[in-house]
Amino acid sequence: MAGVRRDMWTIPLWLKLPKEMVMVKTIMPSGNGNINDDVTGGSPAVTSSGISRGMMIIALVFFMGLMSAGYAINVYTQSVDALVEDTKTSAEQFEKLFNDRVETRLETLKLAMLSLLQNGAMVSAFVRDDRAALIASVAPFFQDVLLKQFQITKLGFFTPPATVYLQADDLGVFGADLSLIRKTVATATGRGEVVIGVEAGKDIIGLRVVIPIVDKNRVQGAISVTDPINNALDHASEISGLEYAVGLDRERAEQTEHMFDPKIDVIRDSDVYYIYSSPTLHQLFRNMDFNPRSLHEALVPSGNRKMFVKSFSVKNFAGKPTMVVSSVSDLTEALIE
Repeated sequence: MAGVRRDMWTIPLWLKLPKEMVMVKTIMPSGNGNINDDVTGGSPAVTSSGISRGMMIIALVFFMGLMSAGYAINVYTQSVDALVEDTKTSAEQFEKLFNDRVETRLETLKLAMLSLLQNGAMVSAFVRDDRAALIASVAPFFQDVLLKQFQITKLGFFTPPATVYLQADDLGVFGADLSLIRKTVATATGRGEVVIGVEAGKDIIGLRVVIPIVDKNRVQGAISVTDPINNALDHASEISGLEYAVGLDRERAEQTEHMFDPKIDVIRDSDVYYIYSSPTLHQLFRNMDFNPRSLHEALVPSGNRKMFVKSFSVKNFAGKPTMVVSSVSDLTEALIE
């Protein structure tokens, strides 16, 4: 063929090599007419197009790896968000169930009090300061009516301002001045008004109805019925599936003469927690760091556990948010799945 040098030609090797690389070997005749390897030493030369294509493949694989990792992270984040949102819905249900039960139980307490006031013998014995006659009247009424019909476990008679005259569930209690602790009683005897609502006492936080006893236009004392707040909390916990922890602000805790116990109490900001739905929750709660007065839910660690927590305040009978309830759920296993 005209114009083609016979002493030099190229042999394309791409038929023998992978498609990702195109190799070119130059063959030249030696001085004695034999065909030898090229002067570069006999190694096939890799073209720039082969290098570029290989790098593109590596870059593509790397990019696809990043995309896969990003997708996995995005899916996990969405799963966590969905789980937290579902638990938040349960927490909102817990709060509503609790508030509804509080209202229902307060109505029950008022009905129980009306039933009690219809028993003229008890009121008359109290006004006459006849404690023996009062005990004789209270004992059967407390057992047969309050406990059986209304599931009420606390009934007390007080003289002004808030001195214990008779405690139906513990007849040995007498003469203790609780005016600094039982503000509901002090308010009822001081103003001659019915007092209804939540109040933290020395032993329990309770739903209370306190009615003044008036004789000849003079307040002689007050009658108080109480339902421990744990009943409403347990009701909300059972239906929602969440556990709970309850605390008081430090000022109110001090007023109730609450004795700080480092084995039980957990302090978070200005609140002292000391009521828990279970011993297991208590141990986990001790290691949870969160703001109990925040309106938002949080996912916080407790050791190697992941805990959901959402809190709400509870106002006392005077309208002050002295109590805080935190609904809690351990999401560790659910997050692993």
